Amino acid sequence: MRVTADLLRQPIFRDMTADQVGILLDLSDERIYRDRDPVIRITETNPDLFIVAEGGVEVRTATGDVLATMGQGSVFGEVSIVDEMPASATVLSQGMTRLNVIHRKTLHALLDGDPKMKAQLMENLARILAGRLRAMNAHIMVGRIDD
Repeated sequence: MRVTADLLRQPIFRDMTADQVGILLDLSDERIYRDRDPVIRITETNPDLFIVAEGGVEVRTATGDVLATMGQGSVFGEVSIVDEMPASATVLSQGMTRLNVIHRKTLHALLDGDPKMKAQLMENLARILAGRLRAMNAHIMVGRIDD
């Protein structure tokens, strides 16, 4: 995956330099999935952070409800990177999907050697998680207003 202006605008890379993003991508492995292939299965441990390089993914609950769809530049697996708990959702590829995958141990080793990059990446992950939590709260509150 090339470091492009579009990629640098993605929330996961906010306020990071092209060199920092390049280092992260250099540490990643590329994986290709066919349509509807499971990338992450609910309740299984996931040790990886995923960046959608091409295609997209769908995030589903245990009951099969779609929580989100994500396209190029999106990131997922960040919850497991932070807390190392089993996945809370299933992620399926949509069409042919190419992902850049960074293993948790590789990511932590890099970030332990670069506190500035670690602080920025963790701040970006916190923003992403906060945004998703706010969206979920808003969704729940809409259901309660009708009660």
